[in-house]
Amino acid sequence: MEFAINLIKIRENLHKIPEAGLKEFSTQKYLLNILKQFDCLQVMTLQTGILVEYSAGSGAYKLFRADMDALPVEEKTGVEFTSVNSGWMHACGHDIHMSVLLGLIDKVVSNKVNANLLFLFQPAEELGLGANLFVDSGLLDKYEIESVIALHVSPEYEVGQVACKSGTIFATAQEFDFEIEGKSSHAAKPHLGKDALLAGCELVKKLQLLREDEDRVCVGEFNSGVARNVVSDFAVIKGTHRSLTKDCREELNKRLNDVATTIESEFGVKINLKFGATTCEVINNQKLFDKFVSKLPKGIEFIEAGIDYTAEDFGALSLLYPGLLFWLGVGKQKFGLHNGKFLPDSRAIDVGVSSLYCLI
Repeated sequence: MEFAINLIKIRENLHKIPEAGLKEFSTQKYLLNILKQFDCLQVMTLQTGILVEYSAGSGAYKLFRADMDALPVEEKTGVEFTSVNSGWMHACGHDIHMSVLLGLIDKVVSNKVNANLLFLFQPAEELGLGANLFVDSGLLDKYEIESVIALHVSPEYEVGQVACKSGTIFATAQEFDFEIEGKSSHAAKPHLGKDALLAGCELVKKLQLLREDEDRVCVGEFNSGVARNVVSDFAVIKGTHRSLTKDCREELNKRLNDVATTIESEFGVKINLKFGATTCEVINNQKLFDKFVSKLPKGIEFIEAGIDYTAEDFGALSLLYPGLLFWLGVGKQKFGLHNGKFLPDSRAIDVGVSSLYCLI
């Protein structure tokens, strides 16, 4: 496929400048500089995000989305275009996503496609904030949007393969923090204290009991104590849970509250439970799914996907509009998403462009 812009070089340049959510200033500047080449586009910005309008007249719009932010991961790939921002890396493939979307814009403009299209470069996906930033801003409200479409790289499939399913494909996710307040005492007199660390250990054990076939609960951080001979008067426990529906998510939140109440009673501590970012489930529209499968270009292999418990804030869009998200194979590899050695194959960019283009 011939492009007016060099998508491989663009991917490498984007890979070098990974940035945190809502701090994608260099990324936004780089993208805007490329978009200037297309004089038929209307380009709008919202914080560090970009919304691009391509209009062929009256009628509804299809929206194609790519995420922009990176992860606090130290890169260990050893490639020439490695991250120049220490401690940050495009370890989730968003550099590929942005390159694919630029390639799609290039192809649409070059072919003078007769359609109304929106292209959303969305910040803060990893924070679960970016999609709602655009939804809450009202910027999308002036458009009649008939569908929203996105892709996500996957190291589980080879280059040239895409995977998808109808219905729920990504789970809903909920961040949570438990702040436990106890009472310190000398290790020689533990009965004079209220051990927040011990209470936290029991709390984590009880959280594991909430795991069921369709619910996942994970504690990723546990901080407590200041010295080996002091009963800890504090503990902070941070985690996330995943489920398949909003109702299941809310039920798990209730059960987390119940666990906190039980631990308070058993250990005499005080617990403040805070809920952080919520990511909606991603639901693929049946008609869009059928169109995708039937319209895929020859040479691209379709694979039926299963439900994934990875969170994706594209769900905030797919709950408002008919949506479709699919996996883009970037070569099977030993190191997966969010790993410092994860390195998608740039040849997948061309496959991504063709896969999205068939949905116009």
